[in-house]
Amino acid sequence: MHIFPETVLESSDPFGMIERSATLASAQTITVFPAYFPDILEQLDDAAPENDSNASHWTLRKNENLHGLREFSPGDRVAWIDWKTTAKTGTMMTREFENSALSRISVGFFGADDPNFEYALRAAYSFSRKLLEQNNELRITLFGTEIETFDFGRGSKHLHEISQAFAEIKPQKVDILLAPFEKELKESGALLLFVPRITKTLTRQIQKLADKKVILISIYEPEENQPNVIYLHKDLLTPTQGGES
Repeated sequence: MHIFPETVLESSDPFGMIERSATLASAQTITVFPAYFPDILEQLDDAAPENDSNASHWTLRKNENLHGLREFSPGDRVAWIDWKTTAKTGTMMTREFENSALSRISVGFFGADDPNFEYALRAAYSFSRKLLEQNNELRITLFGTEIETFDFGRGSKHLHEISQAFAEIKPQKVDILLAPFEKELKESGALLLFVPRITKTLTRQIQKLADKKVILISIYEPEENQPNVIYLHKDLLTPTQGGES
């Protein structure tokens, strides 16, 4: 966004109207970040699916009493994922219990050209910012007109870099995004992916790499929900509903 210092020129026309104009010199650029929703983790927790009455819901909240590892199952809490073991084995492993907050996570934003693009952007940005504010280590890839990947990092510098990228990303056609998305999925192995909506094309792409673990967070909610997908209603991502600029 460009802001120009204004020089007001006033002149009366025959009808008594005042004409105003502004100089276009010395343009300044202001970066506008997406709206921030600091309660994003609670929103995800509330929206997470339950497989049955005894299933553990997906959450990023703390748990207690670490005990053992096992393979990730749909319905497990995201906070249970043991990322170091996952990286070594190539299989997403979760802790039975955890006594500290999640430390590392790979996040993706699939910036498909869609009416819900802006809402998905806000959700992905809020999630990333919240985790970095909690001193988690974050790797993020943004898929849009530009493909940008930020390797694992933490702290204010990392937050500023990804915030700048979130502010500048523009939507892209799904078909163009599929190839770089597949490449990222092969490299990351486990990914929490924010999307405007889940399409058949995207689903097929994920199913091609069945050994990779992808947790999907979608804004658009179809008539029949897909299992193991978190649907966030866009009303929760509207600034008038408690968001923060």
